[in-house]
Amino acid sequence: VNKRWQQLETQVSFTELNAINAQTRDRLSAVADRLVTWWNKVYIGDNWKLGAGVRYIGDNVGGGGQPVVPSETLYDAMIGYHYADWEFSVDAKNLTDEEYVSWCRGAGLDCGYGERRNITANARYHF
Repeated sequence: VNKRWQQLETQVSFTELNAINAQTRDRLSAVADRLVTWWNKVYIGDNWKLGAGVRYIGDNVGGGGQPVVPSETLYDAMIGYHYADWEFSVDAKNLTDEEYVSWCRGAGLDCGYGERRNITANARYHF
C-alpha cells in the first residue's frame, strides 16, 4: 500500500507465507513466514527528501526444522536531493548495524549472517 499526503509519503508491505513442504509438512528451510516493511518519505521544499523505515523479518528454520533462526527488526534511512534531471541520494540499510544470523543449513551445520550496515551513495540522471 502506497499513500501520499502533500509532503509525506508512506508505504506499507505485509507478506504472510505458508512455507510448508506439502509432502513432509515441514517448514521450508531459510524462508521467513512473515515479512513486514514500513517506509516513509517527507519532501522538503522542491529539492530535498528524507526517508526512514523499518523492516521485520520473521523467524525461519534450518533443514529438518532445526534450528529456529529468530526474527529480526532492522531500520533504514535515506536523504536525497533532486536538481533538474539529476537525483542524488545516500541510503543506509541496517542503520543500527545489527549483527544477526539470517539462515542455518540445519542443526549442527553452518549458519550465515545477515547484511551489516550498508551505506551507498547514488547519482541518477532521468532522461
